[in-house]
Amino acid sequence: MQSMTGYGSSRGAAGEAVYSVEVKSVNHRFCEVSIRLPGKIALLEQDIIERVKRRFQRGKIDLYIKEEIVSRERSAFEALKRSYRLLKRFQKELHLNGPIQVADLVAFYGQTSSFSSGGGEETARLRVPLGRVVDEALGRLRKMRKREGEHLRKWFSAKLLVLRRSLSAIEKEAGFNQHRHRMKVAQRLKDITTLPDEKIAEGAAIAANRADVTEEIVRLESHLAQFQSALRSSGVKGRRLDFLMQEMGREINTLGSKVVGPKLIHRVIDFKTELERIKEQVQNVE
Repeated sequence: MQSMTGYGSSRGAAGEAVYSVEVKSVNHRFCEVSIRLPGKIALLEQDIIERVKRRFQRGKIDLYIKEEIVSRERSAFEALKRSYRLLKRFQKELHLNGPIQVADLVAFYGQTSSFSSGGGEETARLRVPLGRVVDEALGRLRKMRKREGEHLRKWFSAKLLVLRRSLSAIEKEAGFNQHRHRMKVAQRLKDITTLPDEKIAEGAAIAANRADVTEEIVRLESHLAQFQSALRSSGVKGRRLDFLMQEMGREINTLGSKVVGPKLIHRVIDFKTELERIKEQVQNVE
């Protein structure tokens, strides 16, 4: 299980620059990715969004990439290394012999810098090394989301136990209440009517059946079992848990409309209160 809340960061070299990456995520119904990055690597934005969406299916994810100060010496050194590799390639393709001297290298660099590669080529060159830095930050975000998710899973399991106990108490109390309600209705009918005993018993049974909550309790037990099963399953489960929360809310409302007696009503309110707490946390599950 993964939470949708998390944070990750990384730092690494790509080309002549060093980039720092920060990524954080919070709850969201879908996977919404927002990226801020330097203009020189703007063409990589879509590639980075796809990297994020391959790893996460839900959450509002903000990713920031910052280019740190690049030393001129390092930049010049990297440029000369590229020029040297290019010269060697020319030598091979044109079948030229002889060593490459420093003067040749500097002259070649001076020529090529005037028609240096365009933004597209520069972007393509940065794609792999910068992608590694981004992946490292995303990996740390995922680890934090998993840690949060495991904490939530344990919390949900404890709360399910509370709900099961609460539902058991409601079931027991409802059984007593139904019997008491039946006797009360029968007594009232005897006091105000002259109906035969069979008719009074029939009327009391009908009134008692209206207060029967067996169906709602069975459904709630089933939903609790499904919720527990979902906690143990792998993959994305936030929407499934949210659906089960909605169904349990519907059942407990129906049950609450049937029960009589302050003690039972109080137990139903307690159940609904716990349910709302769980529902709030379910919104944070991917």
